[in-house]
Amino acid sequence: MRNNLIFAILLVVTTACKNDITPEIAAVSKAKAQAEFYVLDAFRESLDLIPDFVATGVSPDATVVMTSSESLSNDVYPKLVTIDYGTSNQAGVNGISRRGKIQIELSQKEVMKAPFVMSFESFYINDTRLLGAIDADYTANGTKNNYALSLRDSTKCSNANGTMSWNGSLLLSQTAGETTKTVEDDVFTYQETSSGQDYEGLFFSSKTSETTMVDFSCKYLLTSGTFELTPKDKAVQKCSYSLDCDGRVKVEESKDSYLYFQL
Repeated sequence: MRNNLIFAILLVVTTACKNDITPEIAAVSKAKAQAEFYVLDAFRESLDLIPDFVATGVSPDATVVMTSSESLSNDVYPKLVTIDYGTSNQAGVNGISRRGKIQIELSQKEVMKAPFVMSFESFYINDTRLLGAIDADYTANGTKNNYALSLRDSTKCSNANGTMSWNGSLLLSQTAGETTKTVEDDVFTYQETSSGQDYEGLFFSSKTSETTMVDFSCKYLLTSGTFELTPKDKAVQKCSYSLDCDGRVKVEESKDSYLYFQL
């Protein structure tokens, strides 16, 4: 009887502790990982569409309207180039829905080899709105197209869950695809150091802890690696991206206990 009572007490305590942390950890981890995906998707779209438009004056995607604040035939910079997906969702070839505008301030004609600023006007990815601006610095290493993205303090994601903020730095170092013009074969190692506040107002910090890969041919972009996320007053959580390009993320809740969510 005594043993049964002790077991029952332990079960209640264990369950209570686990239930106390599980929703909170899952929510903040998912919010950060999805924000990461949204920003990287907008970055991929910019690198995919802008160079052809600047070179030809024609949008390479018939479903997207592209314009420039300055004539593309002169050397006046900066130029503000707008990628306009319209007011209704446009489903891309990878099944991601977008609407609104991405605005790119170009510092020179070679957008893939120069710094630029990316901002958003009523821009949504899968019905989540991106707000703010992101500085993209080109950090070449030989033939590799490396980039450092700086998230300004105004970088936010807003949807039915509320609004979250995210700031910090994202570093992409190219490992494949540099010999072709298309971005679809571009692969990068990736490292982030960031902090923010999730949809419920919980503050967090995050950093890459194991080699992470970003593959532009993958719908979900992030194809491997682990980041360590620290919610305020909580233990460090390890969050790992799937190797299978399925957008699945594993969160280490405690030893030998995991949660999963979909980007």
